[in-house]
Amino acid sequence: MADIHIVRGDLEALSASVSAVRDKVRDLDIAGTAEGVASSMPGAASAGMVKAAAAEADGLRATLGGQYEMVSDGVLDVAAIHRRNDSAVAAGTPALEAGTTGSKSAQRWARAKGLS
Repeated sequence: MADIHIVRGDLEALSASVSAVRDKVRDLDIAGTAEGVASSMPGAASAGMVKAAAAEADGLRATLGGQYEMVSDGVLDVAAIHRRNDSAVAAGTPALEAGTTGSKSAQRWARAKGLS
């Protein structure tokens, strides 16, 4: 498994980016564009086909927008889970207090490795 390093705010930024894409998809005016095409061909048989294709495309656009919303919401859920897990790990990790035997041992180790 690849190492993953999540920086605070990355998942929220990803969610915001996905939401921005969702908003752009939702703002597409397929029906309005198709209406202009169809009205430029009054009486043509293809005008009805353009309207039908636009209706199909509009349904797909709505579905795609919903998928982007689910991804954005899912990323926020993952961010919340990550924060909870991070807090739980931090709470369960013993801290070395200055002056304790463990602290002195850690300091000796760091000096021996040239880290102190």
